[in-house]
Amino acid sequence: MSPALEAILQEYGSNPFRAMWFVFGHGGALILIPIMIRMATTGWLFWAREKFKHHVPHTLFKIEVPQNNEQSMKAVEQIFVQLYGIYDVPDWHQKWWLGFDQEQFSLELVSEGGYINYHVRAPTYYKELAQAAFYAHYPDAILTEVPDYTKDITVEMINTEKIKVWGSEMKLERADEFPIKTYPMFEHQIAQKSVDPFANILEFMSRLQPGEKLWYQIMIQPTDLGHLKEIAQHTIDTVVEPTGAGHIGPDIVDRIKDGITLLLAGLDKALFGGETVTISHEGPERLTERQRLTTPERELVEEVDKKASRWPFHTKIRFMYFASPKIFDDKKVRRGMIGALKLYRFINAFEEGKLTRTDWKVLPWRFFFSRRRLIMRARRMFWAYRSRDMERGEHEGFILSTEELASIFHFPQIEVRAPFVAKAQTRGVEPPTLLRFDDSEALAGPAVTLASGNTDSVRPEVTEVVPESPQPAPSVTVQPEQTAGEREAPSNLPFV
Repeated sequence: MSPALEAILQEYGSNPFRAMWFVFGHGGALILIPIMIRMATTGWLFWAREKFKHHVPHTLFKIEVPQNNEQSMKAVEQIFVQLYGIYDVPDWHQKWWLGFDQEQFSLELVSEGGYINYHVRAPTYYKELAQAAFYAHYPDAILTEVPDYTKDITVEMINTEKIKVWGSEMKLERADEFPIKTYPMFEHQIAQKSVDPFANILEFMSRLQPGEKLWYQIMIQPTDLGHLKEIAQHTIDTVVEPTGAGHIGPDIVDRIKDGITLLLAGLDKALFGGETVTISHEGPERLTERQRLTTPERELVEEVDKKASRWPFHTKIRFMYFASPKIFDDKKVRRGMIGALKLYRFINAFEEGKLTRTDWKVLPWRFFFSRRRLIMRARRMFWAYRSRDMERGEHEGFILSTEELASIFHFPQIEVRAPFVAKAQTRGVEPPTLLRFDDSEALAGPAVTLASGNTDSVRPEVTEVVPESPQPAPSVTVQPEQTAGEREAPSNLPFV
């Protein structure tokens, strides 16, 4: 050991704080600079995005569904395709200075005592887009702006336990590229009939008792299609081309043969005008590996590729249940709603998040301040639902395609009995195209002319229109009526 190092250890070895200060002052700060820069940029971006989201106004619509809905779930899928049109990629200034965050829509189903209402929440400057998307496929539906129904519940009611609360979030069991079961899979190919999987949720929500409230929320945000294709292709390559075993490729002998073949083909083309020769091992190799797939593997590859071909949405699903302590039954609601979503199990499936559940069984260290901790969880869950914030909660959400979204949220079809769903009682009818309008001067209003002598002036001068004096009616001479004896015979009568 060198004398210098031994002197340093003797001076700073007995005091760890002095040792840390020595390291920090002699170049150790350089290690912390990247960490500090990372923390600063992350904090700034979070603050800018929160400020941007706070200044985005929103409008909540209540949707009264058509009485006899004959549209299929394909129509709802087209609605989501149109809503995806707001997707935008921000530039550097929008992202880091303005804090641009992709706008979100909220699809909500509310049951109060068994009476169900559909709601959709959209940014105010996109409300015409949302209305056009729904009216294009459901012209008999009625969209009405309503106040936020979540304000009927207050934090004081939760803190004082005047009402009891159960809430939870859903997540996917596997990665985002694996699809759930969608509505085409519920169609019977021979009978040409489809089973509506969403009918289970509607039926359960319609069986709530007076005084019970159940909220079902689906937050959607358009996301990058390229990202979904990238992770989907990685999964497909992992299944089709497993690393190691069974890989068939050109060895050193094949490469030498290919080189000689290309050399001779080049000389033949230069001297005698022959054709160009191209050698490729990729096609037969990939075809051979595809043929070696089992039936489940082939189905997985096809379904993953199918999901990556549709527009993706970043999604989050929440439930909230409220009731007085006398009639509160969270087990009934939890089993009913979670059981209804089990119908969508396929390659992927929904599962309940544990960090946001507001029941006693999933609480870690449940015997320590369990009551107060459950109230805090319920309050956080309530604020996440009311603010419609996707970043709050157990996870940041998952990716669903337009077909998957249409499967878990759509209007009841005509064969589904949903008597307690709010439906449009009247039908909007456009005016007839041959309706005549009076365009006379009396309805035209005062004439507007520019100020005289100043052709550049943009301020109009209103001149009063003096109606013309009525013209006297032409005189008509009325002949006295002749008696029957004085009347002459018509000139065209035949005479003998």
